[in-house]
Amino acid sequence: RDTVIMQATLNLHDKAPQPRSQNSISEDATAINADSVQRGFSSWSASHAIASRELAQKDLSRYIKKLGNPVITKDSYGRVWLFYVTVSVGGWAGSSIAVMYSDDNGQTWGPSRRIVTLVKSKPFYYEDGTMGLPVYHEFIGKFPEIIRIDKNGELLGKQRLWWARGALQPLVVPVSGDDAVVFLRSASAKLNRILR
Repeated sequence: RDTVIMQATLNLHDKAPQPRSQNSISEDATAINADSVQRGFSSWSASHAIASRELAQKDLSRYIKKLGNPVITKDSYGRVWLFYVTVSVGGWAGSSIAVMYSDDNGQTWGPSRRIVTLVKSKPFYYEDGTMGLPVYHEFIGKFPEIIRIDKNGELLGKQRLWWARGALQPLVVPVSGDDAVVFLRSASAKLNRILR
């Protein structure tokens, strides 16, 4: 069991982190903050910004309009991962996922890299230690899929969940080494319910 629990939250008004080159960032930048708590203790560390719109633009070499849906997890190797959504043009339907990681329990972070489209829920882990990240698409067609990522953040493959076409925001709950339950939100305004 981890001795440190971390959380990431979206903050629209706090001071953003200084970029690795020490250039200045505007005080009103959209930022993703992180804080942590030792297991068994009740007080959380002071929240601090670990990503910003400007820093994501620099790392990803593209215009970033806004950030959203931060998801943080720690893998079996001790690496802390942050997945978040970036929007460049339009709204959430045209967004993509960025990922960054820390090898020192969130004290320092590597640069962001772009992966795919939208993320909403935590990843799960396969028995070989690779990560499964539930993602979904809203551009043109609406469908969920699972991408598989190795310990270095490289994309190994993806699996579309065709049986759930028209559903969004998959949440995968492993129930054994071979089985999992997937919960999804219906994308239909007429069908306002969670699918399984």
